[in-house]
Amino acid sequence: MTASYNAGVTVKELGEKYGIHRGSISKHLRRRGTPIRKVGLDAKQIEEAARIYAEGKSVETIGRGMVSARTLFASG
Repeated sequence: MTASYNAGVTVKELGEKYGIHRGSISKHLRRRGTPIRKVGLDAKQIEEAARIYAEGKSVETIGRGMVSARTLFASG
């Protein structure tokens, strides 16, 4: 589980895979000394979202382009 998380699998995805609540997954990872990633956009993704918004796209459209909290796709 820790290896999967460190490879980029989300807490939510791990919970679904193992049939365990995401809170339990987080506790398990913390007990093993694994730092939990923050959910949200990184600086590059925020910049991209702002650019798309400035082009006239709505926040709703930008939100629909979100595949996960970590990935933003600029849709035309």
